[in-house]
Amino acid sequence: MTKYFGTPFANTGDRDVIPDSTQPDGSVSYAAGFGFDYERDLNSTPPDPDAKAVPRAGTNGILYDITDALRALQRFGAPEYFPAAAPYAINSMVRHSNVVWRSLIDNNNSVPGSDGNWTAISSVPIASEMTAGIIEIATAAGTATGADGTRAVTPAGLKPLLDAKAPIASPGLTGNPTAPTQNDSDSSTRLANTQWVRIRIANALAGYQAALGFVPVQQGGGIGQANNKLYIGWDGGGLRLQVDGSPQGQFLTDVNGDAKVSGYGYIKSSAVSGLVMPAVAAAGHTAIGTFGFFSRVSGATSAPGDIVSGADLRWTNGDGRRDGGNPPGVWRCHGSSDGSTEGQSTLWQRVS
Repeated sequence: MTKYFGTPFANTGDRDVIPDSTQPDGSVSYAAGFGFDYERDLNSTPPDPDAKAVPRAGTNGILYDITDALRALQRFGAPEYFPAAAPYAINSMVRHSNVVWRSLIDNNNSVPGSDGNWTAISSVPIASEMTAGIIEIATAAGTATGADGTRAVTPAGLKPLLDAKAPIASPGLTGNPTAPTQNDSDSSTRLANTQWVRIRIANALAGYQAALGFVPVQQGGGIGQANNKLYIGWDGGGLRLQVDGSPQGQFLTDVNGDAKVSGYGYIKSSAVSGLVMPAVAAAGHTAIGTFGFFSRVSGATSAPGDIVSGADLRWTNGDGRRDGGNPPGVWRCHGSSDGSTEGQSTLWQRVS
């Protein structure tokens, strides 16, 4: 622990006053200190006339001067004003007439209080938010803590803390930064957090149906359907369909139906075209969609709508006798029969 010199060294002892300038006889001085004569052998033969012993009272005087000056600094916080110390540098502090003064200029040769070159520290108040005055500088740790309301922050102390923050321009944020949730109707340049986005999407989806003004139809995604893009539009004469980039032609409607079927030879009203029936005739008597009279080989009873494999059916004649073989494919019953006895036959249609 630093010693407080409440009592200067050898304060009550015998001591000599040490001169400032170098002494002709080589005695101790503040300018020369203890010279070479104090190294000479006091016991040499013959005796050395210039040899000198270290003076006890002189050493007491040196230590007294030093500790007395330290005592003044410890008590008053500033050294006494000495004209011999002039000129004083700017911001030098001295004590004069029981007042501590600070030099306002370099090369200050004036006596404190005699002109405007000095300012009395005791007249400068402690600085506050409303008053200019003396203030302490905050340490780096105090600046980082931010709890000290009396010490001043310097640019050097603040810069490391600012460097650790994200810049205003294009910040690269980390962790989980948050932002206030804006009003749902806000359309400014403010930040949008995830909560605002969820609310906006939910409100938008809830209002889609009303905004459309009609019930939408889903395109594709059903059983056996692909996800192709369909285009349906009016071409000026009819409703036309396009699948992706492939045109499919016009739809057949009540308006253009007669003209369409007449032009392509399809069934029109009760008339039979020359295209449908020839195609049916060319398909053969066991083609899908054709009809036949059969009875059940297994003897099972059949009812309208029953689906049966051709392997369980036999061709029959008008009397119901089984005169033929088994038809291919799968058939649907259009009547009823008791297959337990021969002669029970009915009408069937091939479905696959």
